[in-house]
Amino acid sequence: MDPLIITSIDDLKNIVQETYDGNSNIRVIGSGSSRNDFLKPFSDDTGKLIKLEGYFSDMSSIDYITETINYHTITVRAGMTLYDIHVWLEQYGDQLTCGSIDLSVENSHTVGGAIAQNLSDIFGNSFDQSVISIDLLYVENGEVVIKHLNRFDEQFASQELFKSTIGGMGMTGIIVSAILSFEPI
Repeated sequence: MDPLIITSIDDLKNIVQETYDGNSNIRVIGSGSSRNDFLKPFSDDTGKLIKLEGYFSDMSSIDYITETINYHTITVRAGMTLYDIHVWLEQYGDQLTCGSIDLSVENSHTVGGAIAQNLSDIFGNSFDQSVISIDLLYVENGEVVIKHLNRFDEQFASQELFKSTIGGMGMTGIIVSAILSFEPI
């Protein structure tokens, strides 16, 4: 099954609504670095395999913020690769805040994939150390919504959804974008 290439938020919302209404399923694939990308896509013909490109991987959309109260942050879209972000930050003498995870590999994970897997290294450092917030697309009460989940949100339900999304292998919804922290090299 060839993936549907999704290039806009509206396209993604429409596909999610169609599959929800049709009682079907969706699997998002990224850069091909995930163990999930090697699994058989679906056992039936009702599912949709999608790949987020264009809008979701456009590096020109980076919002680089160096002055916040507690963190230096960067807003990125889910289809960007960690390698591209690593190279972009490196030119300013910065790096993502995630310990010794090697982000310099060219065929690296996408942001969405790294969050969904909670990418980690052998020393116990994990990608969740970098994640400040997530924009998650999912179906709530039959409607497709995008919810902004923040690590520091005091509402219990939002905290639980945030924690469940990191390492949740895509079971909570589709990660659209994220705010990540970075630090000087």
